[in-house]
Amino acid sequence: MSPAILPLSAGSIVHNHNHNHDNTKRESRTIQTSLKYWRKPAKRVTGEVVSIDFRKPDAEHLFDELQTLEEDYPVIIRDIRGNGQKNGHFTLQTNGFQYIHDPVPEYDERWDEKRIARFFLPRTEELVRRLLTGTSKVLLYMHRIRCHHTGPRSPAHIVHADFTPSGALQHLKTLISPAELAHIQENANTRILALNIWRPLHTVTRDPLALCDWASINPEEDIIPNRFVFSDGWLEVAKVAYSTRHRWWYCSSQSPDEVVVFKQFDSAEEGGGGGGASVVHSAFVDPESVDGEPRRSLEAGVFVFIPL
Repeated sequence: MSPAILPLSAGSIVHNHNHNHDNTKRESRTIQTSLKYWRKPAKRVTGEVVSIDFRKPDAEHLFDELQTLEEDYPVIIRDIRGNGQKNGHFTLQTNGFQYIHDPVPEYDERWDEKRIARFFLPRTEELVRRLLTGTSKVLLYMHRIRCHHTGPRSPAHIVHADFTPSGALQHLKTLISPAELAHIQENANTRILALNIWRPLHTVTRDPLALCDWASINPEEDIIPNRFVFSDGWLEVAKVAYSTRHRWWYCSSQSPDEVVVFKQFDSAEEGGGGGGASVVHSAFVDPESVDGEPRRSLEAGVFVFIPL
C-alpha cells in the first residue's frame, strides 16, 4: 500500500498514542520567530570550503572563531496545515520534503529507546520503499533520539544540512565496499539519495522542526560547506547564509503518526546548480511553547539506491 500524504487541512484530529484519544483540533499557525544562520565569512570565495583540520594544534581556536559567525535572523515559518493546501502537497521532487501519514496504533509513548528502535527502524525502510518505487537498496547510516532540551541530544537550533554533495559521497565511501562504489560511479545508472526520516515520539509543541523549501534556496549563494578533518577521514556539512528568499515550513502539533521525509543528497540534482538538493532545516522556538515538554523525536538517516 502506498503511503498516504499527510492531510494539510486545519482542524485535523490529534490522537495520542497511550491508547487515550484526544479530539483536540489542530489549528493552522504562522509563527514569527528567529533562526540561527551563519554570516558569510569575510573574504570567502563563493563555493569555498570552510575547513577545520583537527590534526592541527589551532583547530579548537578556529572552531571557536567560527562559532562567532552564528547570528539570529527574523523569519516567518508557515504551517503546512491549511497553508500548504493552497500550493498543493509538498513533494520530495519539487520541494525536497514530504509529509506522510503513517499510523502506528501499536506504538506506546512509554516504550524505552531499544524498543523504539526495534519497532521503527524496520518500518522506516518499508516506508522509504513505498515512497520511492523501484528502490533496490536502503542503507541505514544513523539513527538518533532527541529527548532533552539541552545537551548533545537536544534539538539542533542552527540552520544546516547534514551533508554537502561532497560530504554525502564521502560518507557513503565509509559504508560500502570500494568495488560497489566504483560500480555505481562507473556505470552512472544508479540514482543515490540520502534521506532523513523524522518522526515525533509524542505530539510536538516545543522546539518543532522547520524545513526550508528547496525551491527557495540558491545553493551557490546560500550554502557554505563546512568540513571537519580528522586523523581517520573527514566529513562535510552545510551551513547556511541568510536570505529573505527562504521559505520556511513546519507542521503544527506533529504527532507520531505524521512523518516528514526530506532530502540530504540527491545525485539526480548534483549538477546544473542543483547542489545535491540538501534540504536545510532547524529546530525553532515557538513563542507560545517555550515552557512545554522537551521534544522527543526519532530521526533516521538512510542512503537509497534506485536503478535507472
